[in-house]
Amino acid sequence: ASINCGIDLRNYQYTFDWISKLSFSDCLKNDTIEPFYIALNWAVSKVYCEFRLFIVIVAFLCTGVTGWFYWKESKCAPLTMLLFVINPCIFMFYSGLRQALAMLFVILAYYMILKRKIIPFIIIVFVACYFHTSAIVMLFLYPAFYTPLKSRHFVIVLLLVGFFFLFK
Repeated sequence: ASINCGIDLRNYQYTFDWISKLSFSDCLKNDTIEPFYIALNWAVSKVYCEFRLFIVIVAFLCTGVTGWFYWKESKCAPLTMLLFVINPCIFMFYSGLRQALAMLFVILAYYMILKRKIIPFIIIVFVACYFHTSAIVMLFLYPAFYTPLKSRHFVIVLLLVGFFFLFK
């Protein structure tokens, strides 16, 4: 993986290098970055202090979970997997690391929606939020998925989501 793949990677590498020099207790004191993302950076840096390994681990986890979900839920799994692999969006797994990790859990949360398991859904969404706070909007997905919405309801939901982002 190249540091030139995506605009965020330089910042992620700087963060990884900075976290690798901290003790775990110092990592826990940080309140500017999501805590599970910090913990994963710290753990990988203690095993092998190389940012490229961190990228590989994140990409492997995200690609693996996404592939598992597609394989399990698709009516034509081989075609779905092929489309997933050739889709340019897969590169986000190699550059938008915090977002990709949150998406990994969002996919698992969506699977819980399909299985109608609300408690695991809520837990998984909160885990996703510890990688990227924007995952909190997923909490709206469970009721939206099982509530029949008319067009006026859709407008209200969009306004609520907009309000949430504006005043979070």
